[in-house]
Amino acid sequence: MKRILCKILFYNKANPVVVASLCFIGAYIGYLVWYILNHYLPASAADNSYVLVSLLSAWFCAFLGIYQLPDQLCMNRRIQTILCYPVEVRTILSVVGMRVFLLQSGICATFLYPFFLFEAHHRKEAALAMLFCCILTVALDIAVILFSILISRFCASDIVGYAFVVFQYGSFLILAWLAGNTVFSCFHKPGFLSDSAGVLKRYITGQSPAAMQGYELRSILWIWGAALTGMTVLMAVLKLAAKHWYVRGYLNVQSFRHRETEKQPSVSHIKHPYFLLEWKRVTRNKELIFFSNIKNIITVVILSRLLLHNFSQFGLKGTCVEELFLLMSCCSVNTISSTAYSSDDNKSCYAFLPISGRRLFLWKTIQGFLWGEITVLLFWFILIGFERPPVMNTFLLLFYGTSMNYVCVWLGVCIDLKMPRIVNSTNELLHGNISKVIVLITAASLTVVEIILVGGKWVPIPLLPFACLAGAGVAAGEYGYWKFCKGDFYDTDS
Repeated sequence: MKRILCKILFYNKANPVVVASLCFIGAYIGYLVWYILNHYLPASAADNSYVLVSLLSAWFCAFLGIYQLPDQLCMNRRIQTILCYPVEVRTILSVVGMRVFLLQSGICATFLYPFFLFEAHHRKEAALAMLFCCILTVALDIAVILFSILISRFCASDIVGYAFVVFQYGSFLILAWLAGNTVFSCFHKPGFLSDSAGVLKRYITGQSPAAMQGYELRSILWIWGAALTGMTVLMAVLKLAAKHWYVRGYLNVQSFRHRETEKQPSVSHIKHPYFLLEWKRVTRNKELIFFSNIKNIITVVILSRLLLHNFSQFGLKGTCVEELFLLMSCCSVNTISSTAYSSDDNKSCYAFLPISGRRLFLWKTIQGFLWGEITVLLFWFILIGFERPPVMNTFLLLFYGTSMNYVCVWLGVCIDLKMPRIVNSTNELLHGNISKVIVLITAASLTVVEIILVGGKWVPIPLLPFACLAGAGVAAGEYGYWKFCKGDFYDTDS
């Protein structure tokens, strides 16, 4: 029964080859993280590197829970069909919760297993840290499920979707801020990890750091007994909330997505067919305009602060470095381009309509470029208002932002064409984020290479003109690829 529900809700089937491959990849990632921390952290901090690893695994588990649980429990379209059958609500919650917790447990094991294999003197601490992460993860999952049920039940149907956006995206930004500060503190504050290890041992064993000569069984049982009692109370509250509020809350969320609007059909004055198709795709998806643009502005601000913090510690120095990274971030988080095909409801009709897939790709790129240029101009005006650069640098920054906007939009549309995704939930919060992450990594790598080439005197011109030339060159190369490789821009699913 639960296996059938899992297949229905998650719309996938466990392939042994895929599972084995993921296990090997996870084992390699865990070993790589352990190797880097033990060879690049200071000697005093490397002895307590399991604390940093446990914090990172807890962060990934918290992000996975905040991302998956509200989507799968409150916005999954398939639950509405399952509710028509004699299936208890707690069975649905247990299936989804157990599936997410198994993934979270795999993340904890991936990060902490090297300490069991290669550091015999830290096996006890690593085991306790892993147990602490698992219990903390369960508590966070229960809290996320409870909060999701409360939001879905007690928020009006007109605003419940926006409430979930604030909850999920606000939680993600808080987690990103905490993770960034933690990593910087671990690398640049020598006593941070040792102090954190003392606090962790204190809460695990119930002893003060000065009394850490041995682990007293009574103290350990008292601390973990209190934790398990608290979790039992949370689970009892969750059971009551699921019984009385979950179904009504779920239907309330679905009514937000499917509510009807009484509007008179309007005649469009746009004559160009491809531009009209893209214009309707964007304007009919309020998430692409409202949710995504608000998210993009907040993301650029947070991301820029993380990227620009302590640049000198990474050796990335030079004139206009901060401005380049800010504009690059603006261009990389364009949801309209990264969901160009996956958010297109007319995609299934293109196979039998006289529509050129190559020209459709061009106009999806143009539409994403126009919407992305609004964000670029907004932050460009903020830059020239606060920084007041020279006149030449002002125009070069605008040229750089425009060229990188086209580069990132073209890449986002191409990735969404070549890597089609099926959206199972009605929540568009993180829709298109995989493409945006790939575009961001590519653009950031290009910017870092430009800084290194100019800083190492490999290029005899200043950074800003060189970045403009490089951006224009990449944009010209993308346009040339579209011009001459005509067969690569047809939808493979059509």
